[in-house]
Formats: sequence, C-alpha cells, structure tokens
Amino acid sequence: MRKCIPIQTSLGVLWGRDAIFIDDVEFNYNNNIVRLKGEFGSRFDIDNSATKYLLEFRSVYIFKMVELDLSDELIDMDNHNSSLFEVLESDLLKCAKRNRGVDLRHFIIQTYDDVFEIVCKDYELNIKHNE
Repeated sequence: MRKCIPIQTSLGVLWGRDAIFIDDVEFNYNNNIVRLKGEFGSRFDIDNSATKYLLEFRSVYIFKMVELDLSDELIDMDNHNSSLFEVLESDLLKCAKRNRGVDLRHFIIQTYDDVFEIVCKDYELNIKHNE
C-alpha cells in the first residue's frame, strides 16, 4: 500500500497549487539527472524577495510529467495536502528492488501546472532568497 509523507523543507511543508512554480526542467540523459528550477509561491517570500529553488534528482530511473488536470492517477488531491512528498512502499519501488536490485526513492511534485513523478537514488533541494 502506498504511504505518502510530506517533505519538510526549510520553509516548512509546501502545500497548495500555488506553492511551486516551474521555470525550467532539465533532463541530462547521460548522467540520469533531472533538475526542476523555479520559485515558490509568494507566501514563501522573505522581505518581499522571491524565493527560488533548484530541485535536483540523481540516478533517475523513472521520470514522468503530467498536466495537473490529468494527474488523477498520480495524486489523490483529496488525501494529500503537500505539493512535495515522498511515496513509501510503492509498487514502483518494489519492482526496482526485484528487477534491478536497487533501493530507490519515489517522489511526487505538484506544481501550478504539472505534476512530476520521479523515482531515483537521491535528491537535493536548494533554496535561495533573491533580493
């Protein structure tokens, strides 16, 4: 059974459709890296400066992007109040362990327009407050 936990950031738990905005998506095929770049919604701004982020996923095995209104299979909007969460014990994780012998992590990122599903070894979130 899927169990989803919100990811705690230095800004707290990110929630709501307007929490994460995407400016750019980079997929480095040779290195299996996905980078999401953008800014968080205005409620996360500090001293009227935009709060930008770089979210990097490394050793990516699965990368999906789905338009928000078509994302019902990825995310149950009624039962998730986080825009960035990790899925534990998913079928994808079990399949990766069984078929490839790897322990991976499974993430769902809900942005203003799209939902991303990424299964990878690890990730890093960098947050920057612009002036």
